[in-house]
Amino acid sequence: IVLPLIEKYFRAHRNYFIIPSSLKVDSNYALVKEKEMSCSLFCKLAALL
Repeated sequence: IVLPLIEKYFRAHRNYFIIPSSLKVDSNYALVKEKEMSCSLFCKLAALL
């Protein structure tokens, strides 16, 4: 149940996480720290499975 939800989340927010910070012109994209925190969260979630 969890993996399909994670997959849908990343598909829906793909540009938010993929676009490099050097190309960002507004605040609708993730900062490096936000990307690190999201990755850490999902890695910890995966470890629980």
